[in-house]
Amino acid sequence: MKSLPSIVTSEVGPEEEGAAHYCLTSTVMLSLTTNGESSGTFSLSGSIRRQMNMDLAIADGHLCNMGRMIEEMEGKLRNSLDQRRVILFVLCHDII
Repeated sequence: MKSLPSIVTSEVGPEEEGAAHYCLTSTVMLSLTTNGESSGTFSLSGSIRRQMNMDLAIADGHLCNMGRMIEEMEGKLRNSLDQRRVILFVLCHDII
């Protein structure tokens, strides 16, 4: 599987009654470049940003909670990218 550059930021709010508010923001950078004889050079870039908020018990610790959130967000972004990739390639094929 190919890796994609990404940025993940996490904020943890004040603890109340054994729980904390977590805000996770993930940004994935996308880039597509072709260089064919018939089509010439074509480059398309962009990013996808998603945010997730959860109130979680702090008994397991902040790192475990953030790790679970990151894994869940990565799965959602991966599914979203798979769907968008199909649309992107169809659109690029129509343009070229």
